[in-house]
Amino acid sequence: MPPDETAIGRLSRAVDRLERDPFPATIGGAELALFRAVGPEMAWPLRILFANLWLFEPLVLRRLTASPPTAASVRTTLAPTLIQGGIKQNVLPASARAVVNLRILPGETVESVLKRVRKVIADSAVQVSIVGQGEDPSPVSPSDGPAFKALAGAIRQIYPSAVVAPFLVVGATDARHYTNLTPNVYRFAPLPLTPADLDRFHGVDERIAVPDYLRAVRWYAQAIRRLAGDGRR
Repeated sequence: MPPDETAIGRLSRAVDRLERDPFPATIGGAELALFRAVGPEMAWPLRILFANLWLFEPLVLRRLTASPPTAASVRTTLAPTLIQGGIKQNVLPASARAVVNLRILPGETVESVLKRVRKVIADSAVQVSIVGQGEDPSPVSPSDGPAFKALAGAIRQIYPSAVVAPFLVVGATDARHYTNLTPNVYRFAPLPLTPADLDRFHGVDERIAVPDYLRAVRWYAQAIRRLAGDGRR
Protein backbone atom coordinates (compact mmCIF):
# COMPACT_ATOMS: atom_id res chain seq x y z
CA MET A 1 0.00 0.00 0.00
CA PRO A 2 2.55 2.62 -1.10
CA PRO A 3 1.65 6.31 -0.82
CA ASP A 4 1.16 8.45 -3.90
CA GLU A 5 4.61 9.93 -3.36
CA THR A 6 7.72 8.22 -2.06
CA ALA A 7 11.04 9.63 -0.85
CA ILE A 8 12.82 8.26 -3.91
CA GLY A 9 10.20 9.65 -6.28
CA ARG A 10 10.30 13.09 -4.68
CA LEU A 11 14.09 13.18 -4.74
CA SER A 12 14.15 11.99 -8.35
CA ARG A 13 11.88 14.84 -9.39
CA ALA A 14 14.15 17.33 -7.61
CA VAL A 15 17.22 16.00 -9.45
CA ASP A 16 15.30 16.03 -12.72
CA ARG A 17 14.39 19.71 -12.22
CA LEU A 18 18.05 20.57 -11.73
CA GLU A 19 19.12 18.78 -14.92
CA ARG A 20 16.31 20.35 -16.95
CA ASP A 21 17.15 23.88 -15.78
CA PRO A 22 20.94 24.34 -16.17
CA PHE A 23 22.73 27.40 -14.92
CA PRO A 24 22.69 30.33 -17.36
CA ALA A 25 25.64 30.59 -19.73
CA THR A 26 27.65 33.76 -20.08
CA ILE A 27 30.84 34.97 -21.71
CA GLY A 28 33.07 36.96 -19.39
CA GLY A 29 36.33 36.96 -17.49
CA ALA A 30 38.84 34.43 -18.79
CA GLU A 31 36.60 33.24 -21.62
CA LEU A 32 36.10 36.76 -22.94
CA ALA A 33 39.87 37.32 -22.81
CA LEU A 34 40.35 34.03 -24.68
CA PHE A 35 38.00 35.00 -27.50
CA ARG A 36 39.55 38.43 -27.82
CA ALA A 37 42.99 36.84 -28.18
CA VAL A 38 42.13 34.00 -30.57
CA GLY A 39 39.32 35.70 -32.50
CA PRO A 40 41.64 37.60 -34.87
CA GLU A 41 43.46 34.32 -35.66
CA MET A 42 40.30 32.48 -36.73
CA ALA A 43 38.92 31.96 -40.22
CA TRP A 44 36.82 34.75 -41.68
CA PRO A 45 33.27 33.75 -40.61
CA LEU A 46 34.29 33.00 -37.02
CA ARG A 47 36.44 36.11 -36.87
CA ILE A 48 33.32 38.21 -37.48
CA LEU A 49 31.43 36.43 -34.69
CA PHE A 50 34.09 36.89 -32.03
CA ALA A 51 34.86 40.46 -33.05
CA ASN A 52 31.19 41.36 -32.48
CA LEU A 53 30.16 39.43 -29.39
CA TRP A 54 27.91 42.32 -28.40
CA LEU A 55 25.71 41.19 -31.29
CA PHE A 56 26.48 37.49 -31.74
CA GLU A 57 26.91 36.36 -28.11
CA PRO A 58 23.59 34.41 -28.08
CA LEU A 59 24.65 32.51 -31.22
CA VAL A 60 28.13 31.78 -29.84
CA LEU A 61 26.69 30.60 -26.53
CA ARG A 62 24.26 28.31 -28.33
CA ARG A 63 27.17 26.59 -30.06
CA LEU A 64 29.32 26.44 -26.93
CA THR A 65 26.59 24.98 -24.73
CA ALA A 66 25.86 22.27 -27.31
CA SER A 67 29.10 20.48 -26.36
CA PRO A 68 29.99 19.43 -22.77
CA PRO A 69 33.68 20.54 -22.91
CA THR A 70 32.84 24.06 -24.10
CA ALA A 71 29.63 24.33 -22.07
CA ALA A 72 31.68 23.80 -18.90
CA SER A 73 33.69 26.93 -19.70
CA VAL A 74 30.70 29.29 -19.88
CA ARG A 75 28.38 28.08 -17.12
CA THR A 76 28.36 26.51 -13.67
CA THR A 77 28.05 22.79 -14.29
CA LEU A 78 25.83 20.41 -12.37
CA ALA A 79 26.03 16.62 -12.39
CA PRO A 80 24.34 14.09 -10.07
CA THR A 81 27.04 11.62 -9.06
CA LEU A 82 25.51 9.57 -6.22
CA ILE A 83 21.97 8.55 -5.30
CA GLN A 84 21.01 6.44 -2.30
CA GLY A 85 17.70 5.21 -0.91
CA GLY A 86 16.25 2.00 0.42
CA ILE A 87 17.79 -1.13 1.88
CA LYS A 88 15.35 -3.83 0.79
CA GLN A 89 13.20 -4.60 -2.25
CA ASN A 90 9.86 -4.61 -0.43
CA VAL A 91 10.47 -1.86 2.17
CA LEU A 92 9.75 1.81 1.52
CA PRO A 93 12.73 4.00 2.47
CA ALA A 94 12.08 6.71 5.01
CA SER A 95 14.49 9.00 3.17
CA ALA A 96 16.62 9.22 0.04
CA ARG A 97 19.82 11.12 -0.65
CA ALA A 98 21.56 12.42 -3.78
CA VAL A 99 24.97 14.03 -4.23
CA VAL A 100 25.21 16.62 -6.98
CA ASN A 101 28.64 17.84 -8.06
CA LEU A 102 28.91 21.49 -9.13
CA ARG A 103 31.86 23.30 -10.68
CA ILE A 104 31.25 26.99 -10.08
CA LEU A 105 31.93 29.54 -12.81
CA PRO A 106 34.02 32.57 -11.72
CA GLY A 107 31.65 35.36 -10.85
CA GLU A 108 29.37 33.08 -8.84
CA THR A 109 29.80 31.81 -5.28
CA VAL A 110 28.82 28.82 -3.18
CA GLU A 111 26.02 30.87 -1.64
CA SER A 112 24.62 32.08 -4.95
CA VAL A 113 24.72 28.54 -6.34
CA LEU A 114 22.92 27.11 -3.27
CA LYS A 115 20.27 29.79 -3.56
CA ARG A 116 19.58 28.93 -7.19
CA VAL A 117 19.55 25.17 -6.53
CA ARG A 118 16.92 25.60 -3.81
CA LYS A 119 14.88 27.87 -6.07
CA VAL A 120 14.90 25.37 -8.94
CA ILE A 121 14.04 22.40 -6.72
CA ALA A 122 11.23 24.42 -5.11
CA ASP A 123 10.39 21.71 -2.58
CA SER A 124 10.64 22.34 1.15
CA ALA A 125 10.74 18.58 1.80
CA VAL A 126 14.07 18.32 -0.05
CA GLN A 127 16.88 19.61 2.13
CA VAL A 128 19.90 21.08 0.33
CA SER A 129 23.27 21.34 2.06
CA ILE A 130 26.98 21.36 1.21
CA VAL A 131 28.84 18.07 1.34
CA GLY A 132 32.25 18.67 2.88
CA GLN A 133 33.68 22.14 2.40
CA GLY A 134 32.43 24.00 -0.64
CA GLU A 135 34.88 26.36 -2.31
CA ASP A 136 34.26 29.53 -4.25
CA PRO A 137 35.99 29.77 -7.64
CA SER A 138 39.62 30.82 -7.60
CA PRO A 139 40.32 34.45 -8.58
CA VAL A 140 41.04 35.03 -12.26
CA SER A 141 44.77 35.67 -12.67
CA PRO A 142 45.81 38.76 -14.67
CA SER A 143 46.76 38.22 -18.30
CA ASP A 144 48.42 41.59 -18.85
CA GLY A 145 51.19 41.57 -16.26
CA PRO A 146 54.90 40.68 -16.43
CA ALA A 147 54.40 37.13 -15.08
CA PHE A 148 51.94 36.21 -17.83
CA LYS A 149 54.13 37.85 -20.44
CA ALA A 150 57.13 35.84 -19.25
CA LEU A 151 55.19 32.60 -19.59
CA ALA A 152 53.87 33.67 -22.99
CA GLY A 153 57.42 34.39 -24.15
CA ALA A 154 58.54 30.91 -23.10
CA ILE A 155 55.58 29.39 -24.96
CA ARG A 156 56.41 31.23 -28.18
CA GLN A 157 60.04 30.19 -27.94
CA ILE A 158 59.23 26.48 -27.69
CA TYR A 159 56.06 26.56 -29.82
CA PRO A 160 56.60 29.43 -32.32
CA SER A 161 53.29 28.88 -34.13
CA ALA A 162 51.16 28.85 -30.97
CA VAL A 163 48.60 31.58 -30.26
CA VAL A 164 48.97 32.51 -26.59
CA ALA A 165 45.68 33.28 -24.86
CA PRO A 166 44.12 33.13 -21.39
CA PHE A 167 41.88 30.15 -20.72
CA LEU A 168 39.55 28.93 -17.99
CA VAL A 169 40.65 25.62 -16.46
CA VAL A 170 37.42 23.85 -15.53
CA GLY A 171 39.01 21.19 -13.30
CA ALA A 172 40.11 21.70 -9.72
CA THR A 173 43.90 21.76 -9.28
CA ASP A 174 46.32 22.29 -6.41
CA ALA A 175 46.97 25.77 -7.79
CA ARG A 176 43.99 27.05 -5.79
CA HIS A 177 46.04 26.69 -2.61
CA TYR A 178 48.46 29.40 -3.78
CA THR A 179 45.95 32.22 -4.33
CA ASN A 180 46.70 33.71 -0.90
CA LEU A 181 50.36 34.10 -1.86
CA THR A 182 50.05 35.83 -5.23
CA PRO A 183 47.45 36.83 -7.84
CA ASN A 184 49.71 35.34 -10.53
CA VAL A 185 48.57 31.72 -10.37
CA TYR A 186 48.63 30.07 -13.80
CA ARG A 187 47.62 26.56 -14.73
CA PHE A 188 49.44 25.48 -17.86
CA ALA A 189 50.69 22.21 -19.31
CA PRO A 190 53.26 22.74 -22.12
CA LEU A 191 51.97 19.80 -24.12
CA PRO A 192 49.99 19.51 -27.38
CA LEU A 193 46.70 17.72 -26.64
CA THR A 194 44.21 16.16 -29.04
CA PRO A 195 40.58 15.22 -28.25
CA ALA A 196 41.77 11.62 -27.88
CA ASP A 197 44.32 12.73 -25.27
CA LEU A 198 41.60 14.49 -23.28
CA ASP A 199 39.56 11.27 -23.18
CA ARG A 200 42.56 9.46 -21.65
CA PHE A 201 43.00 11.80 -18.68
CA HIS A 202 43.10 9.77 -15.45
CA GLY A 203 42.20 6.69 -17.45
CA VAL A 204 43.47 3.87 -19.61
CA ASP A 205 46.54 4.55 -21.76
CA GLU A 206 47.18 8.06 -20.44
CA ARG A 207 50.51 9.04 -21.96
CA ILE A 208 52.88 11.75 -23.19
CA ALA A 209 54.91 11.35 -26.38
CA VAL A 210 58.68 11.42 -25.82
CA PRO A 211 59.30 14.47 -28.09
CA ASP A 212 56.49 16.35 -26.32
CA TYR A 213 57.98 15.46 -22.94
CA LEU A 214 61.34 16.89 -23.99
CA ARG A 215 59.69 20.10 -25.25
CA ALA A 216 57.89 20.40 -21.90
CA VAL A 217 61.21 20.21 -20.05
CA ARG A 218 62.63 22.90 -22.34
CA TRP A 219 59.59 25.09 -21.70
CA TYR A 220 59.93 24.87 -17.93
CA ALA A 221 63.60 25.80 -18.21
CA GLN A 222 62.77 28.84 -20.35
CA ALA A 223 59.90 29.88 -18.06
CA ILE A 224 62.15 29.77 -14.98
CA ARG A 225 64.83 31.84 -16.74
CA ARG A 226 62.31 34.47 -17.84
CA LEU A 227 60.61 34.71 -14.46
CA ALA A 228 64.02 35.02 -12.79
CA GLY A 229 64.98 37.84 -15.15
CA ASP A 230 67.78 35.86 -16.75
CA GLY A 231 68.98 37.53 -19.92
CA ARG A 232 69.60 34.20 -21.67
CA ARG A 233 66.37 33.68 -23.57
